[in-house]
Amino acid sequence: MRLSARAIGLLVSGAVLTVLSASMHSLTLARIAGLVIAVPLVSLLWAVLARAAAKPAAVVRTIIPQRPTAGVSATVRLHTTDVRLGPWTTLRERVPSALHRSGTSGGGYTITPPSRGVYSLGPATVHRSDPLNLVRWRATSGPTDEVIVWPRYPDLTQEVRAVTLDAAVSRPQGSPQRNLEDLSLREYQRGDDLHRVHWRSSARQGALMVRQDEPSTTHGVDVVLDLGAAEDDSPENGTEWAVSATAAMTVSLIRHRYRVRIATHHSTRGGESDEPLVGPSQTEALDLLARAGAIPTDIRDDVHAELMRRARDQGAPILMVVLREPEEALIDRIAPLAGRRRCFALVVSTVAGTDLGPLESEGWSVHQVGPDASIVDAWSDVLTVGAH
Repeated sequence: MRLSARAIGLLVSGAVLTVLSASMHSLTLARIAGLVIAVPLVSLLWAVLARAAAKPAAVVRTIIPQRPTAGVSATVRLHTTDVRLGPWTTLRERVPSALHRSGTSGGGYTITPPSRGVYSLGPATVHRSDPLNLVRWRATSGPTDEVIVWPRYPDLTQEVRAVTLDAAVSRPQGSPQRNLEDLSLREYQRGDDLHRVHWRSSARQGALMVRQDEPSTTHGVDVVLDLGAAEDDSPENGTEWAVSATAAMTVSLIRHRYRVRIATHHSTRGGESDEPLVGPSQTEALDLLARAGAIPTDIRDDVHAELMRRARDQGAPILMVVLREPEEALIDRIAPLAGRRRCFALVVSTVAGTDLGPLESEGWSVHQVGPDASIVDAWSDVLTVGAH
């Protein structure tokens, strides 16, 4: 609780008038001085009583859209529940400067995040004052909320065609015939809609079974994103390009009903993690890519070993990797992953002539681009090479 500049001015004026009234022996000036000093004191008493009687305000924060895309504006609306704010009360919010807040008003504001990532909004603060605005105080209200900003990504619908990838997959001979139930039911996987659970079959099988619109022979795709060294992590060096390229391909694959498994190094509330996301929905995939980051030097070898192990052991028919400024050692470790499956590699590098021979000799479809290249053209070139 603090006095405003207006209240301080009244107290100073009252003190001056008091001195003048004493030197001039003026009763009128003394009465005026007493009145001027009494006004902020009465306001202070009013504020103390109002603060004691005020109920805590629970602030609800609504973000529209809930997952904004980098470079696109989003609206944040604030309102309180159970408590109605008085006429001398305003609601304010702490917002990181990186979100570029604008259009601030009592009911909310607009943010325009220039880049992907995870940001914290809040806590909100309730600012109150007396009717004369002589005494002000504030109280923190509500928790902080996490806003996930998705990376920008172009539409690859025309470039990613199911027939193109399916043609590159070697199909096993002599596969058994599947009955109608095999084509319409499968085991529940993370990201599936719970409304599609088939409870009768789940009770019979002892595991959650879900209905699916596509046959259970839908191919899986492993997607690996490596953003290189943390000390060289910057948009100019292709970091955001690599993330956007991965997001574009992942979303297109999911829309084509491929089961996608993503592995990358990303940050969480508890620290760093390299856990893969299996069978993600589009929302889960973009959330993961919003958190993706370069690998610190001290754990780079361990993370690379884990990512490569998962890509090798999981063995989806199709493997796609996006590499930013890859080292020769990483290329040598990735090359043998091809095996009998079809592999695509998109390398973004500011250094021309990166040696990609080990990948090409193992049958990879490889394309190297700079961070200013077109993502659509880059993936189109990779898929075109892989189709031949």
